[in-house]
Amino acid sequence: KEEFNTEVVSEGYDLLTHTYMVLSQLDKLQAQYTLPEGISFEELRLFLILHDIGKPKANLNNTSQHAETSIYIGQIADRFHFSASTRGVFEALISQDLIGDLVKGIPENVGEHLSNVNSISAHVFAGTDLSFEATNFEKSLLKFFGSLKELSQEANMSPKDFLRIFDIYYKCDASSYTSDSEGYGSLNFLFENLNA
Repeated sequence: KEEFNTEVVSEGYDLLTHTYMVLSQLDKLQAQYTLPEGISFEELRLFLILHDIGKPKANLNNTSQHAETSIYIGQIADRFHFSASTRGVFEALISQDLIGDLVKGIPENVGEHLSNVNSISAHVFAGTDLSFEATNFEKSLLKFFGSLKELSQEANMSPKDFLRIFDIYYKCDASSYTSDSEGYGSLNFLFENLNA
């Protein structure tokens, strides 16, 4: 399709190049993951091929890339008879840019703020209140995990299972903007800080 030949990212990649880089990252990361029951790596690979397919149309029409991609996913799901669970997972994954929104608020000293991530996610998933005063970034994490919990319900999965799929999806996508994927390295800082 012509969509794959369209420049879609600020780094100047067309969709085909970006998709190839994302799939290359999946090849590197796949051995580190076990997917939840009912989702295969073949299905995840198909999702990654489609994850930005609506971006060219959205850029052209000034509409939501997530809404446009969801339309494509729905059409492909109908044509190839995806199971309801696979379709639900794909649509939940694509419906929002949770990490993009979160990354915009990451402070320079991110390492100091990550010590409470497990506690925050546990509280959100359990529906309990925090036992400490949250910083602005931790409040962003609360919102992130709350949205993730809602999306897991839409996907009919436990939050932990949905988080596993979400994690590999975003690592493949975001790390495609690093020099590790032979890209320009515009997101190297994110992976350096998170691995510090």
